[in-house]
Amino acid sequence: MAKNIIISTLIIVLFGCDPDTTDSPAPEDVFVKFHGNAGVTSVIDFLLHPDPNNDGYVIFGSTDSQVMKTDIDDTDTDFLLIFTDNQGNEIDNGRISYDAGPENNAVPKKIISTQDGGFLMVGSVDILINGTDSIINANNQTERFDFINEPVTRAFVQKVDANGAHQWNFIYPSDVNLVAASTSLFRDDAVPSSEIANGVIQASDGNFILIGRSTQVNIQKPDFGDGTTDVADIWVLKFDQAGIQITETGEASGIIFERRLGFPGEDEGIDIFERSDGQLTMIGNGEGETNENGKDILYVTSDANAFNNNFQEYGTLEDDIVTSVELLSDNGVAVVGYTQSQGDKTIVARFNSVGTEEFFKTIELNQREAFDSNDSRSQIEWSGTHRGHGITQMQNGSFAIVGQLDNVSVTDNTIANASSADRGSDMLFFTINGFGEISPNSVQRQFGGTQDNDVGIAVRHLIDGRFVLVGNMDLVDGDMITIIKTNSRGNITR
Repeated sequence: MAKNIIISTLIIVLFGCDPDTTDSPAPEDVFVKFHGNAGVTSVIDFLLHPDPNNDGYVIFGSTDSQVMKTDIDDTDTDFLLIFTDNQGNEIDNGRISYDAGPENNAVPKKIISTQDGGFLMVGSVDILINGTDSIINANNQTERFDFINEPVTRAFVQKVDANGAHQWNFIYPSDVNLVAASTSLFRDDAVPSSEIANGVIQASDGNFILIGRSTQVNIQKPDFGDGTTDVADIWVLKFDQAGIQITETGEASGIIFERRLGFPGEDEGIDIFERSDGQLTMIGNGEGETNENGKDILYVTSDANAFNNNFQEYGTLEDDIVTSVELLSDNGVAVVGYTQSQGDKTIVARFNSVGTEEFFKTIELNQREAFDSNDSRSQIEWSGTHRGHGITQMQNGSFAIVGQLDNVSVTDNTIANASSADRGSDMLFFTINGFGEISPNSVQRQFGGTQDNDVGIAVRHLIDGRFVLVGNMDLVDGDMITIIKTNSRGNITR
């Protein structure tokens, strides 16, 4: 019953925002699907199935729900993979969870299809390490430390076949594979380094390249100084298509190269792409060369071995945070995120194949929507803050974006002296033209139930012109993955 109520609420919000629509469809005529049960189940990435004979969807996220897990009965958070049909329904044996170890909480970030028809998932995991590590201190001296149950964050990589069956996985660096002392790496304290994986590609040679963040920084980069203000670097790890194998004595095989790069300060790699000429494009966040205007978008190009790096910075006077990147057919990239220069506002940028900015826009959206539904006049208001989380390019060169609207409230104007009911954040969906602008043909929609936090994570444009949106909604039965299909105008459809 709770799910039906929430579906009705979603329909009211959506269709009320469309002046061409006066009647809401019946629930059986709409595409709104939920995945989750008793706990927190969330999505972080989403694929249209890569098999041309399969028109279903691939959902990658995490769960701490015992009902949703398919392996070890524990209380931690696992990677979660769900295969659905084209109506968003889970197929038989289409839900698999992957455990990163007893009581290790896994944080998913990215899934890609692989050349063998399977999938590779990356993220991070919180673990406790035991062992001895070496660091180079601020006086360029080597110090050794013993760690006992020391909490750290490390990269977690999981490879599966086309049906989601486990093939191999690894945690790197592991508890027995601590980063060795190096004359080119620096850490200013006795805390073990943390490595986080955010993105991954399979290169043309079949091997994988991971990008993320490491707190063990490179002292050979320009303007390193004494390292006291250097927090983290962009971390790039290329490894064999069979993964990294770590022995009981801590020896690792399968690593092709490992790089740390950036500016003094805090830098992080968000996603990485291989261009048609074999060179690499990396998108990240960083404080930049001057560290004067908060975090900027970093556009980095390098050769195939992540050497000869060229950095370009783009941003406003405050922090600009990248949340998602899409590679375009011309080897350029589209970036979505948010800026804090005017409160949280969605930013969208497009760069060509050499990193030249084609546009960089702070999006201004309508802050008030009135709608008519079921003979009840209501009004949606929100604080004006919004964050973009996912982007895709449409066939006509325009872009579709999903994210969240913050501090949403609803007032029923048929009630005298009605007060607003705060329902937290709503899922946001809107389109812009190929120049990054809201146009007369742009769509703006929001979706939300009666609970607190609803967020759009990813969007895909289908060849028939419809959109598939995925996100997370706070429902009565717990936090659930939500799939919504709309027509070209953003109206919920079959």
